[in-house]
Amino acid sequence: MATWRELTILTLSREAVGELVARILRVERSSNKRCPSWTLVVRAPLWHDPPMEIIALVFSGLAIVVAIAGTVLSNRRSSEALELSKRAEASAVWSPVQDAVQRLIGFDPSREPVGERLANLRIAGIALADDLGWEGLDPWLKAERALGSAYAQQAMNDSSPDDTPERRLDVTQPYWTWADVLGHNLRRFRKEGYKIDEMDSLRTHALGEVRNIHEKHGWPLPPTTLPGVQALGD
Repeated sequence: MATWRELTILTLSREAVGELVARILRVERSSNKRCPSWTLVVRAPLWHDPPMEIIALVFSGLAIVVAIAGTVLSNRRSSEALELSKRAEASAVWSPVQDAVQRLIGFDPSREPVGERLANLRIAGIALADDLGWEGLDPWLKAERALGSAYAQQAMNDSSPDDTPERRLDVTQPYWTWADVLGHNLRRFRKEGYKIDEMDSLRTHALGEVRNIHEKHGWPLPPTTLPGVQALGD
């Protein structure tokens, strides 16, 4: 009677099991004797015949990965939408004053009155100061308007109908430079934010230039107050 033996094979692939059985058969044929019978108990690796628990675990992991990716994508879209909203709000606040400054650049005050353009700058500047609430912004813009008016008045005073193009450029260049620099400073404040010290410095410089231009031409300084008129907070 054949003797039964049990051979337990752990985590072998099908190919390995087949090769083992073939070797046993070759031994039998070469010895012309029947080898003892073997009972092969094959324990396949987990990946070969995975139980349902492993499959459920894999799908749960995939679901978590998908959920995390969806959350990250949603947060990114929310951040982009918030950034676009902030840009639109900033554009609505700053665009009017920047448009008013652009209307001053390239304008020849010796040929056409500048009053309407400076009035638009005043309206847009007041709206900007009210929207932002930055202390020192309105006094600085008020000083800049006074300086722009002084440069425009100087261009009108120094020009004549028979000026050459070169002479006309020389006369109006200080006014154009002022308007261009004002636009640059506004864009910088929009990009970098509120800086009270820089605004105070620009205001002081503008008032000093107004004083120099008026003294140069013997003009009286523009009044800053009117008798009998008092603003709240003064």
